Amino acid sequence: MRTYILSMTILHTQQKVTFRCEATTFGDAIDKAEKAHPGFFAVLTHSLPGEQNNATVNR
Repeated sequence: MRTYILSMTILHTQQKVTFRCEATTFGDAIDKAEKAHPGFFAVLTHSLPGEQNNATVNR
């Protein structure tokens, strides 16, 4: 288990959310963040299969 801190800012609205959780993978952390803040972290995806430290924004 690792502690992940995800932070997302929507620049045009200045809306910011920071989410902290314990998860086994970065993907699990993204899933937990999306459940806690529906729609806010939906743009994050894994950069590479198995990556735990990076994400890309699909826009």
